[in-house]
Amino acid sequence: MGRYQGDRINSAGKSQVVGQVPAFRDEGQGKTLEITLYQTLGSSSGNSIRITVVSDQLIALVIPDFTNQPLELTKVGNCATSSSAGHSIVLCWANGKLDIDITQASVLSYSIHIKRDDSLPPIESSTGAGHTYSLDELIGRSKFLNYAVSQEAERILQAKERFKAARGNLLPKLSLRAVVGVFTGDYLSTVGAALPFLFPSNWFAWKSSKLMYEAERKSFASLRGNQMNGVEGLFYLVARDQAVLANIDLSTTSLSTIRTS
Repeated sequence: MGRYQGDRINSAGKSQVVGQVPAFRDEGQGKTLEITLYQTLGSSSGNSIRITVVSDQLIALVIPDFTNQPLELTKVGNCATSSSAGHSIVLCWANGKLDIDITQASVLSYSIHIKRDDSLPPIESSTGAGHTYSLDELIGRSKFLNYAVSQEAERILQAKERFKAARGNLLPKLSLRAVVGVFTGDYLSTVGAALPFLFPSNWFAWKSSKLMYEAERKSFASLRGNQMNGVEGLFYLVARDQAVLANIDLSTTSLSTIRTS
């Protein structure tokens, strides 16, 4: 787990992106890693990239904002490649790093370079000068680069794991405790270990963990919305002060002209 950040190049140009990378999940015959990348804007809805390890030699790559058709790549070490007439694809991964480059007609048409990093560096200006942030960009940075928001997101992950553990505790299981209980006559322990769903307390624990997980999700959405709203309010206050200062400068200039004429 963790937050990843970096750059993406697509038909809209170069942009800064962030995303959460979950663990692999089983899907059919292979394992799939789904990465949802968000441009650092308050209005960003995100795009998911799916990497499926089909076999030891084959990887399927799906990039919705490039093409919805799965791209088949041949795995070699920590990279996977594909080339045909007119285009080539290179996918490489390392500890906490992912790189994707797609070249068409010798021109880079799609690229993603992200690494695990909880920081969020300033947006680079295309002219080399300091970047002037728009309201959408400022709201996006408060959405993704905020200690309180990151802390609440961690609580969601913890609540989710507790919910999954409570759900797993309802499933029948064979344990050493159950086997020993059969031979010692402790049938209550045997039933409790082998058939936990028969006990109401386990259902109560599952229900409470589920409600806590839902509450944490709603709390996270509320906290993030408050942070973004606060940044937007500050943006308008600064814009108002700048407008007032401009009017004062204009009035001062007019009065100086009148006084000297």
